[in-house]
Amino acid sequence: MLSIADDGSAPQFTEEEIRTIVETARDHRRKVAAHAHGDEGMQRAIRAGVASIEHGTYLATRPWP
Repeated sequence: MLSIADDGSAPQFTEEEIRTIVETARDHRRKVAAHAHGDEGMQRAIRAGVASIEHGTYLATRPWP
C-alpha cells in the first residue's frame, strides 16, 4: 500500500474533507467510492456518505455507530 501515512491503515482524510468530496460529487450526479484499508478511515467514509468501500482490509469486527 502506498501511503503518505506511516502505514496503509491510517486515515488520510478528515471526515469533513470526505464529506466535501461526497457533496461535490453529488452536485455532479456522481457517487464516491473510498479506497480504504484501515477501520478509522472506513468509518469516516461511511459517516461522510460514500457509496462503497473498496478493500476494507482491516475492518474491525464490532458494531457500527
